[in-house]
Amino acid sequence: MLESDLEAAVRKKDELEKKARECENRLERAGKLIGGLGGERARWGDTIAMLTVNIEHVVGDVAVAAGAIAYTGPFTSPYRKKLNAEWMEKLIEFKVLYRNKI
Repeated sequence: MLESDLEAAVRKKDELEKKARECENRLERAGKLIGGLGGERARWGDTIAMLTVNIEHVVGDVAVAAGAIAYTGPFTSPYRKKLNAEWMEKLIEFKVLYRNKI
């Protein structure tokens, strides 16, 4: 009877040791995953900031680009620059955000 109790206790001990190793492995993998995702949070924050600026400027950027493509093609370079400057002044007057990259 004592031997069967001993065998049961040894089996339970072995089973608990196995579960403890599995748990340690899971904790280690979880730590690696959390550590890896920590850097992603900063990257996502930077991406959100960039996209926020882009979305604020998209209307003005499209207005300038569409005007340049549709209306200034046949004109000389100095006249195109003058037209672009006038459009940008109007965008400022109407408080439309744009990036000045023309």
